[in-house]
Amino acid sequence: MVDFHLSVVFKGLDIQSNYLRIQENALERTLSSLDISTKENLDYLSDVGKQLLEKQVSTVNLETGDFVPYKEETNGQMLIEFAKKLINEKCLRDGLPPRFSMETT
Repeated sequence: MVDFHLSVVFKGLDIQSNYLRIQENALERTLSSLDISTKENLDYLSDVGKQLLEKQVSTVNLETGDFVPYKEETNGQMLIEFAKKLINEKCLRDGLPPRFSMETT
């Protein structure tokens, strides 16, 4: 539900490049709880996170609710680019020059 709402808001404001959601929808129900802090569960969640970084960036198709790829980059690559954008924004707000040159897509 949250991903649908945020997708609509960011697309409606034409600022979808300012939103990156990385999410795994196929977690085993018994292991997806953050309340289970067993070594097995923490190792499982860590492995899932590493695998997510290697997956292609996707977005929610608002008509079907399915996640569909929409960029060639992986989640890990996009996370690095997003971090650079945040660093540049912080620099600009502090009156400093941006630290990274950003390519426009």
